[in-house]
Formats: sequence, structure tokens, C-alpha cells
Amino acid sequence: DTAIPFGDASPGGSRKSILPSFLDKLRSSVSKPRPTLRQSISDILQVELLEDLILSTCLKHHGVHSPLSLLVEKQLETHRELVDEIFVRINGLERRLQALAELESNWWSDVEEVVSGNSEISQVFFHGLQQESSTKSFELLCCLMGVTLTNDFYAALKQLQELMEKDIQLHKDEEKTIDTYSKTRALVTGVLDRSRLLLQVNISPPTPSTQTTPSHIARSVSVPIHRFDSTRPLRRQHSDGNAFVT
Repeated sequence: DTAIPFGDASPGGSRKSILPSFLDKLRSSVSKPRPTLRQSISDILQVELLEDLILSTCLKHHGVHSPLSLLVEKQLETHRELVDEIFVRINGLERRLQALAELESNWWSDVEEVVSGNSEISQVFFHGLQQESSTKSFELLCCLMGVTLTNDFYAALKQLQELMEKDIQLHKDEEKTIDTYSKTRALVTGVLDRSRLLLQVNISPPTPSTQTTPSHIARSVSVPIHRFDSTRPLRRQHSDGNAFVT
């Protein structure tokens, strides 16, 4: 198995992908297995491409010019903390994307149930997310649907219900097949596009004293704020008014 040093990262460019077998070996070497993902979700997330681009981006901007060099034990030991941190963040990203995909699937499943007359809007799944144990899921759903989070839970709940009512009406009117994961796919596309862009630019690597700190990795692995359409950006509102993605 071989991997090619970094090159053109554009969709039609000359950069060769890191082979899945190499990714598996590297994960094994730092004891960071891939999270358990449902196959349908894994396909939507384009996991192998996602990991290839993020890993390549992070390694490049930390001065590791060929992923293959990490198969040499001495090189791996030198960069072990960096590789470990990259996979920690990749795993976190994949878990978060899977959670968003599942929430989006639940949303459209309930829309179809209401349209078919098998359920009522008052019975849809997000009404059950108000328990403390489900707070994070509720926050993610608000993020996914572009609902601004404040201390007023019921205001957010009302906005979600209004958005679902619009989707129910739209589904009734248009009677067309729904792309259940359209927002998740759009977010994945945003991550891939940002990674490709970062692979085409040169950034001075951090100094040895900061080379493996999470802050440098975060800039490469972070999820971009991505507008799915003109009315529903995937974003949360921070207390200082700035939009950010969790």
C-alpha cells in the first residue's frame, strides 16, 4: 500500500488519496479506532474521504510532508501526540455528524408520519428532548434547523414546531421524494471543501513548542459555518452574538 505526498487537492487535481488501509494502520498505531457508525450514515459522511482530507491537511500544516513517513516507527514517535490529537478530533467530528444525521432523519420521519395522518404535530420527537438528559440533542437540532438558542427553551421549541409545520405543508403540496439527509450532506460538503482549500495553501507550521497543541489542529479540523439555504443556516448564537458551530 502506498500514499502519495500532498499535491493538488481540487476534485479534478492530481493529489492521490491516502489509502483506507493506511488510515486503519495509523489509527491502530495510536490506539484510536474509528467510532461505530451505521453504514448508511458512513456513506453520507464519506468517511474515508473525510479522514483522508482532514489528516492530510493537518499533517501538511504541521510540517509532515508525506503521510507514509509515519509508518516509520521513529517518525511516528516524533509525531505521535499530533496524530493522536488529530484522530481524537476526527472521531469527535464523525460522532457529531452522525448525531446530526440521525436528528435530521427523525425530523423527516415525523413529517411523513404527520402527513400520512399517523401522528400529530404535538407528538413529534423534539417535544421529548426537553429532559435534561436530552439537552445536547435539542441543542444540536436547533443548530441543524437554524433556530437561535436562548435561555427560553419554549421559544426555541415554538420555532421548531413552526418550521416543522412549514415542512409538513410543503410535503403535502409538492408530494415529492425528500432527501432525508440534505442538511447533513451539505455540512459534509462544507468540511470537504474547506479541507481541499487548506491543502492548496501554505501556512507556516507552528514552532516545536506549540506543534501539538490542540489550537493549531482545531483551525484545520473545525467545522465551517455552512448555509444550507437562504433561510436556515446551520449555526448557533453565542452569548456574545457571534455565530458558531458546535
